[in-house]
Amino acid sequence: VRKNAGLTNDYYDDMQWLALACLRAWDASRNPVFKDAALILWTDIKGGWNDACGGGIAWRKPQLDYKNTPANAPAAILAARLYTRFGDAGDLEWAQRIFAWLTAHLIDPDTGFVWDGMNRLGDGLIDKDWAFTYCQGVTIGAALELYAITGDPPHGLRRSRSAQRSVRWRDARRRHGRRRAVQGHSGALLGAICNCYKGRRHARLARGQCSAGVAAPRCRDGTERHVVDSSTTVSI
Repeated sequence: VRKNAGLTNDYYDDMQWLALACLRAWDASRNPVFKDAALILWTDIKGGWNDACGGGIAWRKPQLDYKNTPANAPAAILAARLYTRFGDAGDLEWAQRIFAWLTAHLIDPDTGFVWDGMNRLGDGLIDKDWAFTYCQGVTIGAALELYAITGDPPHGLRRSRSAQRSVRWRDARRRHGRRRAVQGHSGALLGAICNCYKGRRHARLARGQCSAGVAAPRCRDGTERHVVDSSTTVSI
């Protein structure tokens, strides 16, 4: 906020995380300043949706035709949480619209694996060789939020398949010595985000329900065991 002399900036994904942080601050304090900040950010974020690539929110304002998971899955999480807190049906519609676009364009229909983005170089291609745990985590989180609201089984199914696929991909890379080295604090944060949402999924599976009181589908491959300690300490 200090760097940009205000709440908004050129990167839609960064604004989404700031808005989620403001919502958490509102949850803890009920200070209307945080609610107002989250809504200001959300208004700006919605402006990133356009028809390039069939819809979706852009990654950044100078590149409105590049769409990726980091700028859409957290937006779906944000929209769903705004709906659960303030009851605006339009926010739920946004969450479902964003997640539908993500499912149609950046989730492998055969495996459930979540690709990073599309049209990064202006060629319309999907970056299928960019495999990041972060993309799996935020997509699991978005599906979890929507499933908790709607009880729609497809959301639970997509969440389970993405979690299973990300674990199998990680284990295969470990076996073949191809673990991607991620440098600096950003890499650790992105991995923690993935593990946080897997941790939330694990906790709800253990209770056999989601926050809205609907039954949660269980995985049969032991995916819920693959949760690191950071998921119990990181709150996203």
